[in-house]
Amino acid sequence: MLRNQYYLLFCLCTFVIATLFTYVLQRHCYNCPLLNHRASDPDPTLILVLTYLRSGSTLTGDILQQSPKSFYMYEPLRSYKSNIFLDGQICNIFTMNCSKHSTERILTVMEDLFRCRLQQHKLQVLLPRKHSVAVMSVIPFCKSRPGFDTCMKKLQTLCYQSQSIILKTIRLSMEIMPRLLKKFPGLKIVHLLRDPRGIIDSRRRGGFLRNTGKAQSSKSLCTLIRKNVQYSKTLQKRFPNSITTVLYEDIAKNPMDLSNKLYRDLDLEYSDNFKEWIFNHTSAGTPNNSYYGTVRSNSSKTSQSWRKRLSFKDVKIIEDECGDVIDLLGFRKVIDVEDQKNTDQTLKVRDVDL
Repeated sequence: MLRNQYYLLFCLCTFVIATLFTYVLQRHCYNCPLLNHRASDPDPTLILVLTYLRSGSTLTGDILQQSPKSFYMYEPLRSYKSNIFLDGQICNIFTMNCSKHSTERILTVMEDLFRCRLQQHKLQVLLPRKHSVAVMSVIPFCKSRPGFDTCMKKLQTLCYQSQSIILKTIRLSMEIMPRLLKKFPGLKIVHLLRDPRGIIDSRRRGGFLRNTGKAQSSKSLCTLIRKNVQYSKTLQKRFPNSITTVLYEDIAKNPMDLSNKLYRDLDLEYSDNFKEWIFNHTSAGTPNNSYYGTVRSNSSKTSQSWRKRLSFKDVKIIEDECGDVIDLLGFRKVIDVEDQKNTDQTLKVRDVDL
């Protein structure tokens, strides 16, 4: 009897030790052959698209995930809702009211995602499935084999086998990028910017200004853009070639040229139908101008549509709060109503190096 008890105790201890060992490996061993398929393969290119709510990031993310064997996660931090993380702070996106908050948790989440430890974050990764080719590809498999665990194992395998892992988020600031860059020295950051007037108009149409209004939202947005641009310049000195800054308006106006530049800067491979995809989604595709869609019959006109929709008074409210940022991005203010509505006349007055 006593011998059986010792045997059971031994089995229990062995199970606990094995479980702890596996957990430690999963948390700290990225290239362990027992845990993934990457032991003999080159490390993937890690890409973070850092941007702002309604900045044209859905289209930009779609362009990047056309690269073969890319694994794209659309807003995996969406569970944090209307919050953005600065270094040691968490702030409301719309008011920039902040409180002290450790960034360790969010850094752990980012590490998990970049290292394909997806099962701990399954809802965040799977929910916005329509924006991710990788997630959509496993949906038929998941329907035939119900259960999140089954889906996540399949998705995690795709992540492990990918040549590039791309995350797009509006919930991180440049302030915490040094810590990510130290953890992932090869990380490439795409800082996607847009004319604040276009962002505020898009937020207005989406109902995001109900609680703050245009003035407060404009002030908060441009405070964040200002900080991020300044911090980005410092980071580029410390981490050369780690940050690519791009304007949504430039992508919309010259989608093929800017897409090619992004692919070169990020070392991404082209798909066989890349040019056709760009053309169909930005120049002549079937019009699908839904609020969250990315297929545009003319992406350049879409990027300027705020000039037709906003009143001159509202434009001036935004310009009063964001004048320096508008200039920083290479745009000019509108002179009068006629100037605003004349979309044949560009408001982009110079190219900028950010």
